[in-house]
Amino acid sequence: MLEFKVLIVINNLFSKFVKNTIMNIKAEKLELMRMILETDNPNILDSIKKIFKKQTKQDFWEAIPINQKEDILKGIEEIENGEFVDYEDFIKKHR
Repeated sequence: MLEFKVLIVINNLFSKFVKNTIMNIKAEKLELMRMILETDNPNILDSIKKIFKKQTKQDFWEAIPINQKEDILKGIEEIENGEFVDYEDFIKKHR
């Protein structure tokens, strides 16, 4: 039962991490858009264009810290080893 509670906690933490990451990225984009719209400096705009032309898409996996990667991999391994409880079963037991 303790293992199941740990998996629930890991799942909740991962969900919060994903939601926070998405929200932070959206906030950053909005701030950048505001700054771009407010500038009249062509050098800044050219620099931004150059950055986008050079940039290659980075997989989210490469952007997250090693400790988070380890936690995710551990969770995947536990699932593959059958060390989990179905969500519906968990809810039925705790209602």
